[in-house]
Amino acid sequence: MALSDALSRVSTTLADLLTDRMDRVEPISFGPPKLDPGAMAGPRLNLFLFRIHENPAFRNDEDPRVATPGVPGHPPLALQLSYLLTSYGGQPAGVNALSADSMMDLDAQYILADAMRVLHDIPIVTRSTPRVRMLHPDPVILDPGLRAEYESLRISPITLTIDDLAKLWTAFKDEFQRSVAYEVSIVRIETVKPRASAQPVLVRHVAARGGIHFAPVIQRIDPPAVVAQEQATITGTGLGAMTLIVSDALGTGFPLQPRTINVVPDLATGALRFAIPNDPAHFMPGRKSIAARVVDPATGHAITSDAFELVLLPDVTALSINASKFDGTQVTITGSLLGHAPPPDLPTDPLIPVVLFGDYPIPRADTDFSNLGAATPKITVTLNAPDPLGPQPPVGRTVPIRVRVNGAESRTWTVVNGRPVPRAAVQYTVQP
Repeated sequence: MALSDALSRVSTTLADLLTDRMDRVEPISFGPPKLDPGAMAGPRLNLFLFRIHENPAFRNDEDPRVATPGVPGHPPLALQLSYLLTSYGGQPAGVNALSADSMMDLDAQYILADAMRVLHDIPIVTRSTPRVRMLHPDPVILDPGLRAEYESLRISPITLTIDDLAKLWTAFKDEFQRSVAYEVSIVRIETVKPRASAQPVLVRHVAARGGIHFAPVIQRIDPPAVVAQEQATITGTGLGAMTLIVSDALGTGFPLQPRTINVVPDLATGALRFAIPNDPAHFMPGRKSIAARVVDPATGHAITSDAFELVLLPDVTALSINASKFDGTQVTITGSLLGHAPPPDLPTDPLIPVVLFGDYPIPRADTDFSNLGAATPKITVTLNAPDPLGPQPPVGRTVPIRVRVNGAESRTWTVVNGRPVPRAAVQYTVQP
């Protein structure tokens, strides 16, 4: 989710899009339109955020990457932004056929039409919308502070009546200039808060109906949530000799492009097994879409099944100690796919790990992410005395340590004889 500076980041994203795609690169100003704002005199385009209102349809809509089913969440503030685009022209050098005012007016018409063309051609700005002109070191248009958003920015024109325009320009107390209005949605602003956790799903039943299938169909993946390199069994119809296509179901970029992994048949049982590799460059925890691709022997064409969801989990394998007080003690957590360190321009990236002692989240200020890029990822937390007005650690209790990344949490249990048993390696005693 975006932070409180989201409005200014949307404004600069629109300005970057226009500067990058317009035929003429003209200066862009912000604020109420003024005919002559001093240093910005001459040809330019002005962006004015004249209306901000909450979208009621998204008032209770939470980011599915962090929402926990059955647990009350914290829906973010969902806003729609209305912008007024106003153009100002200049006097082209050496043109004397018309008056200076006429030439400036014609030039302003050209600039406004140029900007409208860009917003018509690019009505959606995604985290992969590229720059055309390399005037900026960042290869994409979207502001870095908005790239963790669940949805893209959608730009749509607004029809303003003569009465609407008259009221706006009367409020500006300036000479009327031709202008058009656009709406940008949805912009979500959220305060990061600790979230409660639901119990894990141990068994998932998928109802299937028999029939004739001309394409492969995945009916079940067991278990429905895995850690890296854990064997999972896939069942369905029309699978045969196949490969699996793994995609990111939430748009976090891991994998950035769909990846192919092999399916290995178990010769003893005939079951089809696969494992997601421990490859943090391409895979990070979260919901993944799994599709089976089978080559039709009769035609040679590849046929792909509908996607089936699988959750990739972070994995905690060891703790440096298993008991202490909250008195400045440091605990090092070792595992795999534990997320990545907070990027400077994305403080709310869902791939930043959160360490929980029971239901108590360790503050980010007390977490050292510097060893997450090592061959064996590690997180070191300092157990400082908590804020007396905030959540409190479970003093005097033995609780599991979990790592939450992109809505997925590491396992604190293992299955023995069909029953979940707590993992001793991740249990921690908070001493009084």
